[in-house]
Amino acid sequence: MRNSELLAGALDKSLLGSGSKKNIFYVILKDYGKQQAADAMWRVARVSTLFLMNRGFSIGIGDVMPGAGLLARKGQLLQDGYAKCDEFITQLKEGTLHCQPGCTAEETLEQLILKELSTIRDKAGKACVMELHKTNAALIMAISGSKGSFINISQMIACVGQQAIGGKRVPNGFDDRALPHYDRHSKIPAAKGFVSNSFFSGMTPTEFIFHTMAGREGLVDTAVKTSETGYMQRRLVKSLEDLYVAYDMTVRNSTQDIIQFQYGGDGLDPSELEGTVGPIDLERVLDHVRAKSPFPEEDPLTGKEILQLANKYLAEDAFKDLSDEFRDELKGFMERFSKRVDKMRSRLTRTTTTATATTAAKPRSPVEKHVERLTFTQLIDFLNICLDRYQAAVARPWVRCVPRASASQAHR
Repeated sequence: MRNSELLAGALDKSLLGSGSKKNIFYVILKDYGKQQAADAMWRVARVSTLFLMNRGFSIGIGDVMPGAGLLARKGQLLQDGYAKCDEFITQLKEGTLHCQPGCTAEETLEQLILKELSTIRDKAGKACVMELHKTNAALIMAISGSKGSFINISQMIACVGQQAIGGKRVPNGFDDRALPHYDRHSKIPAAKGFVSNSFFSGMTPTEFIFHTMAGREGLVDTAVKTSETGYMQRRLVKSLEDLYVAYDMTVRNSTQDIIQFQYGGDGLDPSELEGTVGPIDLERVLDHVRAKSPFPEEDPLTGKEILQLANKYLAEDAFKDLSDEFRDELKGFMERFSKRVDKMRSRLTRTTTTATATTAAKPRSPVEKHVERLTFTQLIDFLNICLDRYQAAVARPWVRCVPRASASQAHR
């Protein structure tokens, strides 16, 4: 995006609603403030609603109807997969099955069959997605991230796959068999919960029973996990509710006991961090500075000049509050960028025989001036923005630790 105009790509869940710090609303929030981010969300919602009101969007049975080619491909996959499973079972009965390290013969057989059945499901799913047209409603929903996934599509059209209970195939429950419909001690895929049909074609009675068994386990597991994690979060909040950041930047409780010498180990407020591994998304900030302030009258810096100036300014008193970790991260980023500049310039710039990658000549043509361009003013602006955002991310005295800790635990 440039100047609020979408130049390329699509606005899907990863950019609009993923909950990560890469989405566009978080960027607007950090760069322009709360009101502008709220206005942008309102405008996108209005445009989306009006578009769907005029165009419409629906899904029907025709969107999940498999073609003849997919059915033939699925039949061949099932035939080959079942043949391999029968071969493994025969080897177990004959005692020729090679056991995997740390596993018995029975455990080895289960692992081999599970691997083969997973391969069948994955290949059928890929064939299913490849066959669908780009206007298919289910495919659009999965790609955009609004609802469903590629696995859901393959289960509707191609193959539901293996039903798992406790992370394994359906165990025996009726006198050495999972269901009384099969022979005792049967190891074949169908007898242990593999559903070869799709939701479109419909499951057989035995497949339906296996599917309900796995579904019941999922429902119970979800209900149990909800109560356990909720109670755990409540206990954590109650035990941490008096923790706060003191004026000496230590974390203390209500009786002034020191719990932590520096909040989080780095003194930064996690709600203010931009990057996944650091306080600032350096690549995005640099791109933003270069796009917003091009300074066409200035000559771009070489890689060596970028590195020298960055190290010089980072050594000044204005940057003394930066932590050693962030300073090293910033220096490492500038070093990688300078190497990238020199590598690109070496392809375009005419150099003398004694010039090296680190002493590449300055660009002479207008085209070369715009390749990986960074001027002196842009570099200073970039470093100052990094300093401002780092200082804004530092935890303030009397910041309560509980809301951030409980929110973090809830997301896990």
